[in-house]
Amino acid sequence: MADRSIMNSSINSRPSRDTMRAESPLSLPPAPDALQQSVRSVYPSKPDTDKEELQVQVNTLKYELENFKQERDLMVLRHEKELRDLQLKADSDFRKAQVCPASRPLSRVYFPDHIFVS
Repeated sequence: MADRSIMNSSINSRPSRDTMRAESPLSLPPAPDALQQSVRSVYPSKPDTDKEELQVQVNTLKYELENFKQERDLMVLRHEKELRDLQLKADSDFRKAQVCPASRPLSRVYFPDHIFVS
């Protein structure tokens, strides 16, 4: 029995884990809740990262779509300009062809047996 009383007194005389932790220079980090909060602030959770990646992809696709629309609009403008230029040239050629035939010099086409005058 004396042994038990010595053991009980030695257990009671030891400092508790909490006081040892506070006194130790190599103490463990605070409670797990505080540790989890600090880890969350340093490392965002996976769903947040996935959401950010999706948002980046959405923004990239929006940018590419806007560029394609601008390129299409530019191509339409170039096509319309080309059509206008061709129409102006055709109108000019038509007006030149409508000039009075008397004011044009005669053009002759020679064939071996005949001479055609237009």
